[in-house]
Amino acid sequence: MDKSKNPLIGYYHIKETIGSGGFAKVKLGFHNLTGDKVAIKIIDKEALGDDLPRVKKEVEAMMELSHRYICQLYQVVETDSKIYMILEYCPGGELFDYIVAKDKLSEKEAIFYFRQIVSAIKYCHSRGYAHRDLKPENLLLDTNQNLKLIDFGLCAKPKGGINEPLSTCCGSPAYAAPELISGKRYKGVQVDIWSMGVLLYALLCGYLPFDDENIVVVYRKIQNGSYILPHWIGKDTTEFLKLMLEIDPKKRATIDTLMRHEWLHKNVDTSIHFGGIDIKSTLDNDCIREISLYQNKAMCEIYKSIAKWKYNYMTSTYLLLYRKKINGRPISLLFQKPFFERNRLSVNIKEILDSSACNIRIDKPEKTQIGRDNFLHKTKSDESQAHKDCEKKHVHGKPVNVKTKNTTTITTEIQGVMSPSRSVDSQLQGPEKRRIKHTISSTKKCGSVNNSLDIIGTPKNKTKNSKMLGNLEKSIGKVRSILTPKKYRYNHDQIRRIKNTHNVTSQHKYTCPFMLLQLKNALMSRRINYEKISSYIMRCSIKDDWGKEQMIFDLEIVENSKTCRNCVHYKRVRGDVWHYKKIVKDILILANLW
Repeated sequence: MDKSKNPLIGYYHIKETIGSGGFAKVKLGFHNLTGDKVAIKIIDKEALGDDLPRVKKEVEAMMELSHRYICQLYQVVETDSKIYMILEYCPGGELFDYIVAKDKLSEKEAIFYFRQIVSAIKYCHSRGYAHRDLKPENLLLDTNQNLKLIDFGLCAKPKGGINEPLSTCCGSPAYAAPELISGKRYKGVQVDIWSMGVLLYALLCGYLPFDDENIVVVYRKIQNGSYILPHWIGKDTTEFLKLMLEIDPKKRATIDTLMRHEWLHKNVDTSIHFGGIDIKSTLDNDCIREISLYQNKAMCEIYKSIAKWKYNYMTSTYLLLYRKKINGRPISLLFQKPFFERNRLSVNIKEILDSSACNIRIDKPEKTQIGRDNFLHKTKSDESQAHKDCEKKHVHGKPVNVKTKNTTTITTEIQGVMSPSRSVDSQLQGPEKRRIKHTISSTKKCGSVNNSLDIIGTPKNKTKNSKMLGNLEKSIGKVRSILTPKKYRYNHDQIRRIKNTHNVTSQHKYTCPFMLLQLKNALMSRRINYEKISSYIMRCSIKDDWGKEQMIFDLEIVENSKTCRNCVHYKRVRGDVWHYKKIVKDILILANLW
């Protein structure tokens, strides 16, 4: 991809699309300096049209909010046609998919997740924000299966404070509070509480409390507060739901009431903490030090740059390093272009290895300039004294000392760790720059230096060096196979094997052709259009009376890697989540594959 078309090239390794919408798509990416996964939300400004202020509002909110249960914003890049938001990657997908896979959650699971929702919303309200679009699709699951709140495009921060009345009608109809759909002025905190009640109902029941194919009927049910609780919902849970699904906003529970309620403390000893992650008031010295050593700048310069919170590449690097630290991972950056051109190991390797009197020490690399203002900038070649003091403590630069009576010291650069997007051989293709310091004993010199200082780095014996380099190439090959990410090669003519059990049907002894035929017949009976995008994947679409696609989903025959039995994997691409759930279940039951 041309860097002029995508300003992230060189800073992020961009992979496949993991989500899409009307005017945006989300891609998986790797941050080149840390190697960590990120989600890259790419927004088309032209497609946005009048909704552009909504995205601006979302960016402003996410720059201000930092909480353990809110998706972290790392960086924002804007061009004439696109807005790129670099976000925390949540591999667990939407909470909705988790509900669909399990049909409904147990009370224990519902309490676990609802405590996190209460914590995140309490934090938002304490910062003056009302979310106004709470629903399972806007809650993601991270690596540890904790929730992350997303999509602040409809959030509001009233100038007069969180309790100032609002008038804009927004959000999803099924989650909207009675006062909002009636066109009255409302308080953002109160409509959030109502949406939380609808959300909890969906977690416990697996469907919505106010639902109908006719939107007018849905609105009538909401305004009357009429919903039916299934038999498995206990009395205490019923009372807790009523506190939130109260049609009179003045009588509706507050967020503080919910936090103290006994239902959220069933079999849980700890209270609900809503405090955010204080990333701005006090910067972490270990992360600052790592960046300063990498940038060849004094720590105070790095501190001042990050403290401006411009949400550029420097910000994303710091935040990802800080996340490494709080997760107990090593705080380290990968040696990566284009931030500087690294010195190569240009000294004759054979001579260094053969000389027992040589001390090889890793020195700091030089830097080169970057073209964009919103990324890291070139530093001065001369080092400050503060930086030299820091450099002595640099964990990557620990020297290997071989002590003899008469020692020759050669200082040169050794290549750094590879990023996920670069292999070992690509790391070795740098400019032949040298930075060599010599400390030579007056009594006896190291052989490689004694013979010729001027031709250091030039092989003297090609035959011997060729053997040595041949062995080195084998070692490099092994390192490359470990460190270089393998490109995923998926043959669409072969059935895909999976380990997880989310969004898959029961396992069957049926053959693939039989299962495909059953799905085809079920889709035809429901008059649902489909196309085979591979031998085992059927892309289904439902259109309205005007031919506009309302829903797109995939049905794929897969094989369970443990049992080697076939099953159907279903995935929503676009459309209303609850309608999707009903349609897919109906098709699979009709095909006798549920």
